Amino acid sequence: MSAARNRHKQQNRDVHHALMNAELAATRKAIKQGQQRQHAKNLFSMANLVLGGVIIGGIFQEVANRFLLYVIGIVAFVLFYIWGSILYKNSLK
Repeated sequence: MSAARNRHKQQNRDVHHALMNAELAATRKAIKQGQQRQHAKNLFSMANLVLGGVIIGGIFQEVANRFLLYVIGIVAFVLFYIWGSILYKNSLK
C-alpha cells in the first residue's frame, strides 16, 4: 500500500509541476508581448519626434544643407516606424 501511495503522490507532484511550468511559460509570454508592445510605442514616438524635428529644422534659415536634413530625417522616420510596426505586430501573436 505504501508503494501505491508513493506512486500516487509522485503523479500528483508531476501534474502540479507540469501545470506550474505551463503557467510560468504563459506568464513569460505575456510579459514579453507587453515589453514588445511598449518598445513599439516608444519607437513610434521616436519616429514622430524625428519627423517633428525635421519639420522644425527645415523652418530655420540657418540650416546649412536642407537636402541632407530631409534625407536623414525621412530615413530615420521610416526606419523607426517600420521597426515599431514589426515589434507591434509580433506582440499581437
